[in-house]
Amino acid sequence: MNARWLVVAGVAAFAPSAARAVEPLRVCADPNDLPFSNAAGEGFENKIAEMIAVELRRPLQYVWRAERRGFLRDGINSGACDLVTAVPLGVDYRKDDPAADIVRAVADREIDVAAVWGPVAGYFAERQSPPLVVTPLADQGTARIPMVFDIAMGVRKRDDDLKQAVQAALDALKPRIDETLRQYGVPIVTSDGTQ
Repeated sequence: MNARWLVVAGVAAFAPSAARAVEPLRVCADPNDLPFSNAAGEGFENKIAEMIAVELRRPLQYVWRAERRGFLRDGINSGACDLVTAVPLGVDYRKDDPAADIVRAVADREIDVAAVWGPVAGYFAERQSPPLVVTPLADQGTARIPMVFDIAMGVRKRDDDLKQAVQAALDALKPRIDETLRQYGVPIVTSDGTQ
């Protein structure tokens, strides 16, 4: 009689976890922020998020939020999402960036040259007629606002398991991610300032 109860208890204990679906990877992203992301999945952050989700064997689910003040607080910190695909390290990007307009101004010859952040410059420069040439500038370490910096993915502070899984996925996907960035015209600059 006791053996029968042990078997039934064992089945009951394992049934819920076997029936549970895989949790989606909830990614906070801006629905209208090309070349980074958009609701149609056309941005390079969309492509990288797809790769990470596949590598983690989790379905991808977007949590759409305009990337403005409160983006991290209302997304990651509130628990609404698990991952933010690009967090500039050491830079505050709470203000709007009119980079697409300034790239168009160069193309339309309203101005001769512009200093624009690489991912935005590369993406919009390739889409001008004729395409514009983007020349990365080496960071001399003297600018008040750095123009060359690392980008990270963000997870909640206490979510060490997801942090380690995402890092392993990034390491495994590095060649594919670099190729995706090149397809979007994003200049990849090494620590010594070379491309």
